[in-house]
Amino acid sequence: MSYEEMLSICSLLVRMGIEKIRITGGEPFVRKDIMQFLTALSKLQGLQELTITTNGVLTEPHIPELKAMGVKTINLSLDTLDAARFFAITGRDEFAKVMSTMDALLAHGMNVKINAVVMEGKNTMDIGPLVELKLAFPGIVKLPDPPYSTSYNYAIPGHKGTVGIIAAYSRTFCGTCNRARITPVGELKTCLYDEGVLNLKDMMRDGKSENELEEALLKAFGTRAKDGWEAENLRNNDEKVHESMATIGG
Repeated sequence: MSYEEMLSICSLLVRMGIEKIRITGGEPFVRKDIMQFLTALSKLQGLQELTITTNGVLTEPHIPELKAMGVKTINLSLDTLDAARFFAITGRDEFAKVMSTMDALLAHGMNVKINAVVMEGKNTMDIGPLVELKLAFPGIVKLPDPPYSTSYNYAIPGHKGTVGIIAAYSRTFCGTCNRARITPVGELKTCLYDEGVLNLKDMMRDGKSENELEEALLKAFGTRAKDGWEAENLRNNDEKVHESMATIGG
């Protein structure tokens, strides 16, 4: 989709009541003129929160401008704290740059969420520090999970950060999920496990009015699958799959 198409969709969704938008990827900052798009997005009346998920490689130079436009939270993808494993997983010798981005985000007072995906045979050894964390801090406590939370959250008394765990094959949060995803080609996914329920790009390019788009969106939201299992079973392909959250961007 073009930036104009993405901004039109976001504007409509915000007018319909969406208050939070997260820009993910791929990697948002590889796209030319991304900052102009984010600036326009941040100015939408009614948008309460704009967040970004990034791998951190190209992010650091933009941090002051992101903060100035009101971005308060950045999700940083970082699957290991070992430079060699980072290279093995990503194929890029950019570990130092990502860590520098994290330091800069914290220095600017941004909220940083680390997204780490545990992958068999690649970074399972990084689970160890988390186990050691629990042993070193027996006072670690389970936090109440907020409405629509997709993770189980924990905190250590006296420490600032928290830890959230999303189970790879969990569907436990499906009943309260209020999220929707729009892919780069304009497919609306009302569940991460579905194959796309509505192509907004095609509708716009076919000349559908804003009212028609809104009607189609409301119908899609009103008929969303009750959980991830149902969404998978509704796929058109003959072979039913049961994907891990790690493979679909959960």
